[in-house]
Formats: sequence, C-alpha cells, structure tokens
Amino acid sequence: MEAAFVSEVTSEAQHYRATVGESETFTIVEGASAPRREGYCQHVLERGRPWVVRDAASDVIAAALPITRDGEIGAYLGVPVHHPDGRPFGTLCCISHRPRLELGDREVVTLETLAEVLGFHLAQLGEHEDRLAALEAEGAELAGRVRQDELRLGVFSEIVGASETPVLVLDPDRLRIDYVNEAGLAWLGHPTEGVVDTPLWRHTPGLSATALRERLADVAAGHVTKQRVEGLDPGGDHEVVVQRIVPPQHGPVLLLLAHDVTERRHSERRLARALELERSAAADLRELDGLRNAFLSAVSHELRTPLTSIRLAATTLANRRMAAERVPELLERLRTSAERLDRLLSDLLDLNQFAHGRLELAREPVRLDHLVRDAAGQVELGSSHRLELDLEPLEAHVGPIKYERIVVNLVRNAVTHTAGGVVRVWLTRTDDGALLVVEDEGEGIEPSDRERLFQPFQQGATVPSHRPGTGIGLALVATFARLHGGSAWVADSPRGAAFHVLVPLEDPGPAGPGRGPHGTHGGHGGPGGARTRA
Repeated sequence: MEAAFVSEVTSEAQHYRATVGESETFTIVEGASAPRREGYCQHVLERGRPWVVRDAASDVIAAALPITRDGEIGAYLGVPVHHPDGRPFGTLCCISHRPRLELGDREVVTLETLAEVLGFHLAQLGEHEDRLAALEAEGAELAGRVRQDELRLGVFSEIVGASETPVLVLDPDRLRIDYVNEAGLAWLGHPTEGVVDTPLWRHTPGLSATALRERLADVAAGHVTKQRVEGLDPGGDHEVVVQRIVPPQHGPVLLLLAHDVTERRHSERRLARALELERSAAADLRELDGLRNAFLSAVSHELRTPLTSIRLAATTLANRRMAAERVPELLERLRTSAERLDRLLSDLLDLNQFAHGRLELAREPVRLDHLVRDAAGQVELGSSHRLELDLEPLEAHVGPIKYERIVVNLVRNAVTHTAGGVVRVWLTRTDDGALLVVEDEGEGIEPSDRERLFQPFQQGATVPSHRPGTGIGLALVATFARLHGGSAWVADSPRGAAFHVLVPLEDPGPAGPGRGPHGTHGGHGGPGGARTRA
C-alpha cells in the first residue's frame, strides 16, 4: 500500500490527523478535512468492523465515492479506532492506487493491533486533558477565594468597633497605645484592659523601643501613608499594617491593623500546589504528545524503508529488458525487506500480546551456549564490525524462540548504534542463573537514559537521526526476560555499553515483573568460569 492515514470522524466531516507515504497523490493532506459522506471512513464506522476493498472499481459502494475517482484509489483497508471506553474516534486506513487482491487476515490483524495501540495513547491524552482542565478550574476557584478573603479583610478594617481584626490606634510621637479593640487585646495576649496609655514596645518582646521607632519612622513622619511591619506579631499568623491617618478635627494618628492571614496563606499554598500539578500535567501531556509523534515517525520510517525497497525491486523485475544476472540480487533484496517487515510486525504483536497477558512461553531444555552462538550469527555485520563470542557451556530450561530474539535484538542493537568495532557476547553461570552480556564499543549510555531504554518506544539521547529505529527492540528484551522470570539492565563498560540479561536455569514458575524498575536489575560482575571461545 502506498499510503496510510489516521482520520478522526465527526458527525459532519472526517479530519486527516496524520498521514504516511504518498498520501497527497490520493488528495489526502495531513491537517485537511473532507465531508463525512464522501470518504471511506464513515462506512468503516457504520459497519463497526474492518472494511477490505481489494478492487475499488468492482466494489459498488467504493466505486460510488468521489474520493475513489478523484484520488484514483484502487484498493483500501480500514479499521475503526476506539477509545478504551468504546467511544469511536475514527479510522486507521491504508490505500493503494492499484487493486490489491492479496489483502487478507494478516493485514487486517496487523492494522487492528496498531489501531488498539493508537486508541490506548488517545485515552492517555484524553485523561491528561481532563486532568489539566480540572486543575485549571480548581486554580481559578482558589484565586477567587483569595480575592474574596482580601475584600473581606478590607471591609472589617473599616468597621473598627465591631471588627474581629485586631485594631490599635497609636500616638505617632511616643508610639503610645490610645485605643485597642477586643480582638487587639486578645492578639496582644491581654484578656482585659490595662493596655491603653502604654507604649507599644512593652507588648512586643521581640522588638526594643529603638528598633520599633526605626521601623515606624517613615509612616510616623508622613513619608509614607501605609507600611507593613515585620516582627510585631507574637504568634506569626497575622500581617501587621500601620497606616497614618488624620481624622477630622484631630491630629495624625497611626492605625495598626493585624490581619489574620492564616486562611489566605493556606489558600496561597493550595493555589501553589494546584499550579504545580497543572505544570506537571502539562509537562506529562507534552511528553505523551512527543512520544506519540516519535512512535508514528519511527514506525512510518521502519515501514517505509522496506516497502520502498520492495517496490523498487518489483519494478525492476517487471522490466523485461533487465539483465538475467541481476534477478538473484533483486530477489534477495525482496526477501530481506520482507523479513524486516515481518520482524517489525512480530515485535509489535508480541508487545501487544504481553500487555494483554496473552504472550506464552514454551520452555524446554536447551544448550544455551549453542543457541546464543546460532542466534548471534544471524545478525548481519557491516564491514566495520567484528563479533567475539565467549560462551560457557550451559543447559537451561528456556523458551528457545524468545531467548533467541533476546540475543538477536541485543546484537543488532549493538551493531546498529555503533560506528564499528568489536561486539562481544558473553554467557556465564551465576548464583542466580544464566547471565548474558552483549558489549559494544560505542559512546555508552547516559545514566539518565538507562531505565527508560527498556520501555516501549523509548530511545537513547545518542541515537543517530538517520537510524532512529522504533524503540521496541530493547523493550522486547526486557519483556522476554521478565517472561522467563529474569531481568534485563544496562551497566557501565570500559569500552561502551554492556547490556545484561539474567534468566534462571530452571523454570521458576509464573513469570514475575523482574527485579528493579521495568524489569531491570542492580547488576552483576563480569562473566567468569570455563567457556568456549569463538
């Protein structure tokens, strides 16, 4: 198929959210929209199941659609995409300019699996959007409460006689207390009167008379009309403000208000926590969006490369004037490209089956050193790489197919992400089981990247831009290690990166999650003991 796209379908239109391949040749442009009734997607959603059109010209419904004529569509395969709660989102579709009579169940299952993965990420995106909206609403509510508190305090300060706010009136020259309300008496720690006509510093043990005069000098002299004063509150839960006022037919006085700010500070702390949660949710949302884009980009790249190779080889083979000696070379290219596609689809299917608890392991006694040697030999090495094997004879009860994938993925990872050098493969017996180590001579792995490398669709910071990969090879290594009841991790190496996989020699029973986060392990020392060397 020459192109694929993800379409969000609403009541009136279908919106092309992402495209891969030569979509513009079908009049499908990423970010554009089309009337719902003019496309294939509405029929997929109405059916509620995949729609396979092997020859659009001979299909009555497909042939009548305007996009079939305008986009010269010869074949179509589409599956519905749903949120995990069952709500329809849209479709995931593949299209071709020529009929595809070979479309069958394998292609349908593959597209359904990808649609399920897409639905999972859509759910996470929706959860983060809902969480962000709730946090924004909570932040607005808290901000409103703070404003109401400030307004309430302002009103109380004007109603001096009945106010619950401590209020004191001071003589600005001697800082003598001329008036205090009942709340002020309680604030100063005096349940009865006897405070009036006494200096304020007698009731502020933390401040001397000189220090208090210095702090109130500007407002007492009239240089400022209002001043907040620190150190006057005995309990620390009031904000003290001194204001210079001139009542009618009276000389200037200082009005001291001690506002209880306990609730306001609690509100500010709640608001700060809500804002921090909002920022964290926004960061999570950005990370999720980046992960989705990286996954779509990586998978489209990995699909496009072998498909391009297959298309070019097929086109060349169709040329009757081609030299006969080139036929084996082109057939080999077709075979390797098909195998690459098969590996990618198998990796995606295995990850999906493991996530749903459907991945099983058939154990049998195996000479592990023989299996490792054969599996490592399957990886194609470039002219700048060399493979060294240091294998201790071991027999273990493992799933041979899954363990072989562990070895192949680790060796291929070492070859793919290093410019050259020796790739060393060690196998040794430890107290905990069989330890496999694959070491390369690359740039190594940053400590901050080591845990997430084993998560699906994650890449290290030093991955070359021209060889991005899908980020599922090491995730499968950790998955298969956990399936064996073991673990996988990456450790420091004097030469580059050293990837370790530890599995028990005997069947430990139901496979656990492995030791350490994401099935990683704290690490063992280097391999030792008698081994065969190659």
